[in-house]
Amino acid sequence: ESAFDLQDVDAEYARVDERFEKKLQEFKASGGRFNPDVLGQLRVRPDRESTHTYPLHELASVVHRGGRSVSIMVSDAAYIKPIMSAVQNSAEFNQQPQRDPDNDLELVLRVEPENPEEQAKRLKGECNAWKDAVRDVLATRKSKHATWQKAKHLTKDDVKNLDKMVKAKQDKKLEAIEKKEKQLQVELANRQKRL
Repeated sequence: ESAFDLQDVDAEYARVDERFEKKLQEFKASGGRFNPDVLGQLRVRPDRESTHTYPLHELASVVHRGGRSVSIMVSDAAYIKPIMSAVQNSAEFNQQPQRDPDNDLELVLRVEPENPEEQAKRLKGECNAWKDAVRDVLATRKSKHATWQKAKHLTKDDVKNLDKMVKAKQDKKLEAIEKKEKQLQVELANRQKRL
């Protein structure tokens, strides 16, 4: 493997970016705290006698009604109580779904707006974790450089140049993340004004 071939660094950055881009997409779609997809992943234990759990989306359909309402369309009346207790006991949702008066198999969740300061704090936390993951890529690569230098595959100048090259890539990444963070903060602030 050529020491000056930085494809492994690019691949690692792509992997890190993909993971955090997905998290930020969820954040953007729902303000980060509530997302119907996350609700669909909630584990439900339909049978008290069994320890087996299922994702909520296998027992019911989660439908965004618009605004701050989400419907859980339960496929079988026997699942209503286990779903209600799973939602109520979850850290993310922590509320009791209300039964729809017109449909016995429909549960309604009302999502409370999140405090804008809390939302901004959580966004900052996500972006800081992303930056840390990017910095970890440089740290890993630098340790490889040191190992290669010890094994006499690289000179001291080669290591210096490689460190500079990887650091430049890292700085570009961090700049892009900060730009994305500012953009998301503006979008969230505008969304809060509309609510």
